Amino acid sequence: MNIINKPSMPVEQNHKVNNTLEHSQLQKNSPQNQQAEKVASSTSQVSELSKSIDSTFETLSSQTDVDMKKVADVKAAIANGELVLDEEALINALLELHKQ
Repeated sequence: MNIINKPSMPVEQNHKVNNTLEHSQLQKNSPQNQQAEKVASSTSQVSELSKSIDSTFETLSSQTDVDMKKVADVKAAIANGELVLDEEALINALLELHKQ
């Protein structure tokens, strides 16, 4: 008995491979894929910005909110009677503050 493995209907393998490649290329150039690439790029940029902002907040949180040397200097000037205020400038600054 002689058995020959021959398909009843020939299949063109090149056609399958070419169709797969063409389909892959079409998907890469599709508007949905282009939009997905833009979103991925934007996400990457946002991520980098987020890291930068986090780093800035960490740096700021390690610093004091008040310049304690300046506070000590003003206290010393008040205690010694050396604090001189420009009353006109102070009044104008208060008025500008309340205009906002």
